[in-house]
Amino acid sequence: MYKKLTYSVLSLFIVLFSTNATGQEIYYNDTDGHLIEVKNDLIKTESELVTLSWQPTKAFASPYIVTVWDADVCKDSIETNVASYVVNAKGIKKGHVGIRSINSGIRTAVKIEYNGAPFSALALLTTIALAFLSVALIYLLAKERKRRKAAEKEKDEISSPTRKTQKFDSVTVLFSDIQGFTKIAEHMNPEQLVDELDRYFIYFDELVDRYDVEKIKTIGDAYMCAGGVPSTDSANPIEVALVGLGMIAYVKERQAAAGGFWNIRVGLNTGPVISGALGHTKKIFDIWGDSVNTASRMESSGVPGEVNVSGDTYNKIADYFECEYRGKMPVKYKGEIDMYFVKRLKAEYAEVGSGHLPNKLLLSKIRMMKVEDMLNDFEKSLDELTGEKIFAERFERLRINCELICRKEQMGDRGLMMTKIALMYAYANSNCPKSARIEPAVLQKRLRKMRFEETDLEEIAKINNRIAQNKKADSHIEEVVYDSFSMIYNSKDIVKQIKDLYNCAAISEKHFSKKEWIKNQQHILDNLSLYTNSARELAEVQAPKQKEILEQIFKQF
Repeated sequence: MYKKLTYSVLSLFIVLFSTNATGQEIYYNDTDGHLIEVKNDLIKTESELVTLSWQPTKAFASPYIVTVWDADVCKDSIETNVASYVVNAKGIKKGHVGIRSINSGIRTAVKIEYNGAPFSALALLTTIALAFLSVALIYLLAKERKRRKAAEKEKDEISSPTRKTQKFDSVTVLFSDIQGFTKIAEHMNPEQLVDELDRYFIYFDELVDRYDVEKIKTIGDAYMCAGGVPSTDSANPIEVALVGLGMIAYVKERQAAAGGFWNIRVGLNTGPVISGALGHTKKIFDIWGDSVNTASRMESSGVPGEVNVSGDTYNKIADYFECEYRGKMPVKYKGEIDMYFVKRLKAEYAEVGSGHLPNKLLLSKIRMMKVEDMLNDFEKSLDELTGEKIFAERFERLRINCELICRKEQMGDRGLMMTKIALMYAYANSNCPKSARIEPAVLQKRLRKMRFEETDLEEIAKINNRIAQNKKADSHIEEVVYDSFSMIYNSKDIVKQIKDLYNCAAISEKHFSKKEWIKNQQHILDNLSLYTNSARELAEVQAPKQKEILEQIFKQF
């Protein structure tokens, strides 16, 4: 909107300024009596071919030069002929058009002079107002562009993690290949072949997007994807196995519906890889390593209509999938490797009547793994962002407190997951330097990418907002978060905990006052109370001893 409005005002400003500064446009009559605007045209008078060109002068009063390249032409003849052809089509209320020729000996130039009327007061004010408006709109447009670029950058940081070259310890790689595709291509109409292959790959793209798996590339009829890149994802073996089962299920549906004869083999392997982007004009993200080669061997050693996985992958998914052991199978350059067919999801983790669609219980467990990854990433980033190990150490202690209380309170996976998210947000925005703080919108986007339901996102936002305002606990989750922080005053290593708390505050607060900090700690201790029975049971140091220890610590400070 700003862009269109700015261009409109600038155009109006230019027209108004040009009209007032240079007078009216200058036209000439062609041989048919039509008025033609003077730009860079050739006109023919009764005896000469004359070039009219736009050439503004410093005073804007004489914007046109008429040039004749024959020095022998009579000056008077030129002036007479040109004057009869040049008119002011708009009409000049004040001022006049004059024709004046100059003979340099090389060429004869005819100058069309216009002495226009001066600016009127209204025109001057209007021009100035439009100029200011144009500047204001240009400023707003630049500001809007800056905001959009920042939003796009933020979006990229959330939805597209860094693709720099790095090593990942646990990545699950999937290869799929259509059985006998070369023979199919020889006997099938090319357009029909490409359409069918495209149909398969479009669905595969939907699968990898649904389960947060990274598509790597397609080579002919082969499709390659991987979980756990370009960011760490502990749930990646489960998610990639779900993609593999989804591929097999879709192919079977196509066979039943269209009587098709296409079938695919799918192979998976889990292990370390190196990832990075290659190329200059068109960078391509790719992965390399022995684990990738093994995944390819799992596909080629498989059976059409089955998901064939290595023993390394089986060990990570066995709790969630029903698998069939194939024995040790020979693999080129690898010797013999344990292989398994992934048949279906276990009943307790599958949607009713489906062997490949996960139910809410499994999706919740996957989200829990992703939340743990997010907490680990946050803890690692504290060292980089703050330059002090003490912040990460304190957060690790808070996570332990939180988990102990949640387990004793029997809050379940969802309760534990929601509480840990609230704990991370509270710690980042109240106990850490500004560089480590978490924006609410950034957190919401990351959780939405983890497929959190909108009701969960709203609850998390509400809890985070209340804790940020230090309001009294209004939910079980808030109670556990507050108790996780308060338990440092009840721990056996209270001396270390308070010293760490003091050092963190001294680093984080711009205008830190030791006296004010001690006074605040005494106030906290005077009003300290634990919300949950579990926290009270876990307390190792009680109130009388707390005050005695704190007084000794404060004297040291």
